[in-house]
Amino acid sequence: QLPMGRLTSTFKVTYMIRDSFQLIPNGQYYSIIGDNNPAIGNQTFRWKGNFVNTLQHGAWAHTLSVNFQSGYKDINKSVTPLDANGKPAGANETVRLDIPNQFTFDLQTEYQFNKALKFSLGVINVLDEKPPLSLRTNGSHMLGFDYRYFNPLGRTVQARASWNF
Repeated sequence: QLPMGRLTSTFKVTYMIRDSFQLIPNGQYYSIIGDNNPAIGNQTFRWKGNFVNTLQHGAWAHTLSVNFQSGYKDINKSVTPLDANGKPAGANETVRLDIPNQFTFDLQTEYQFNKALKFSLGVINVLDEKPPLSLRTNGSHMLGFDYRYFNPLGRTVQARASWNF
């Protein structure tokens, strides 16, 4: 309990200890923790979590969420180097990007009019973080980022009214 209201905090985190599997019986074992392995085409975050803080005072509740995903090695991709004019400038090279850790922040404010009626207004990804560049090209028409792990919408405002009866 604080002078301005009640503060509630929740911290949730997952740490992936190991992940290994085979594609064929008695074959090689693969781990995809922090590694978008070309043989698999998928990866698992080593760390993933969020820290949620809610301050309640009277009919108001204000929530700040901090979300985290650890970085990983992107898939190998063969690329053609280009000169300053955009013309091919040599033999193809294999590139593998390091996708960085990502933090995002979300805010939400709620007002409880009575037992039945509540209004909420929130902003997802307050700092308008862009998805990191990825060279993944299969599985979708969305290129330049990995849509399986990152949201391309950027800062998003949401509103909600709920009536319980």
